[in-house]
Amino acid sequence: MIQYNTSMQSLHAIPERLKAFESFENGNLVELYRANLQLSEALYPALSTLEVTLRNAIDLMFQAHFGANWLFDEVQNNKILFPSDHKKLVITVNSLKARKSELTKGKIIAELNLSFWVNICSKKYSPLLWSNPKVFKAVFVNYPKSMRVQIHEISKMLQYIKNLRNRIFHFEPIYKKGSDLLGRYNEILTIISYLPTDEYRIFEGTCRFKDIYNSIKIKTQLPK
Repeated sequence: MIQYNTSMQSLHAIPERLKAFESFENGNLVELYRANLQLSEALYPALSTLEVTLRNAIDLMFQAHFGANWLFDEVQNNKILFPSDHKKLVITVNSLKARKSELTKGKIIAELNLSFWVNICSKKYSPLLWSNPKVFKAVFVNYPKSMRVQIHEISKMLQYIKNLRNRIFHFEPIYKKGSDLLGRYNEILTIISYLPTDEYRIFEGTCRFKDIYNSIKIKTQLPK
């Protein structure tokens, strides 16, 4: 394996994609870059399960409370979403039209990114949505009865998860000194456990994140 001197004097000799790992204290850059790829790949089943399950649960809740055609009605009338989120919806619809893609509700929902759904799960939507226990339970159907309903805590976890997902999709380091990658993974599992369990069986059989994290941690001394 190629060894890189990570001193500042030789930084110009490091390939650009490895420079993001230069400040990490343990392991050489190639090992850290490879570890980052493996960990990113290992998180995909959990992130995918969360995103699909969350958006489907929110869609079903909107159907129950605003009608089966809520999405197309919202494009025209904007009665539910905050202006910034409505703008994302309109941009998505117009993008599908420009690509001459089939304009179905399922297609639009799949095209909207995780950020859109995470924004809906925020405190700003409490007056319209989350202050109503029936609405909350329609999405987070398995939320523990013993716990106080708080969209704020869920929103905070989802923001962390969204940021992690964005780093993965932009090929950035997902761990660094002081980070808690294992904690983020456990937050993903927590949110998934609150949602309908339709996708969970597939997820259980495909996610190997903990095994890979533990094997890589031995080699590169990642943070616990």
